[in-house]
Amino acid sequence: MKELSWAREELLRRLELLDAKLGEIDREIRTIEEGLKDIHPQAAVVTKYVSCGKKNCHCMEPGDRGHGPYFYLVYREHGKVITRYLGKKAPPRDGIPSQEYRRLLAQLKRLRDQREDILRRVSQAISSLEI
Repeated sequence: MKELSWAREELLRRLELLDAKLGEIDREIRTIEEGLKDIHPQAAVVTKYVSCGKKNCHCMEPGDRGHGPYFYLVYREHGKVITRYLGKKAPPRDGIPSQEYRRLLAQLKRLRDQREDILRRVSQAISSLEI
């Protein structure tokens, strides 16, 4: 009878560990999903020259193209065109959003697979408790 009691205690301890791991994975999944909201796979990188608005600056002269070039990420969101400043330096040639987007999607898939594996193991452990 002691062996059965010990086995149940060990199983419960392992279930608690799996539950903690599941909570950790769920937090990571939420973080990645939030990060994916900011990355748009259909975005384009464009350059712009801008004027600073100062009266005596060269950029205010007719025909002057202004300050720059500056790099921007342009994409559509809910029917609106969104422009995000990227900086003065050129972004990587392989595309800003697509590489990060694919990396996060792969990480999300890995975490979801881990989550499913843990749920399967918990289900098996619960079934074994019902002896």
